Amino acid sequence: MVTTELREAVDALSVEDQLSLLEYLERIVSVGDEPLTDEQLATVCRRDAEMDADPTLGISEEEFFSRLEAKWL
Repeated sequence: MVTTELREAVDALSVEDQLSLLEYLERIVSVGDEPLTDEQLATVCRRDAEMDADPTLGISEEEFFSRLEAKWL
């Protein structure tokens, strides 16, 4: 559970320290080590097909990274 105090402490960190914390958390919870379930894989495939059929449903890679940088850097 993320308490208000924990959120405030993380918000007070520099971006560099927040990224270091994120890397640490990813290591301790083994993010990405588990294979996708059949349901998750079906969802990814369905969404990929939807994007191929109508590219206006999403944003470009450039736009994604631009928004990410604007928010976090």
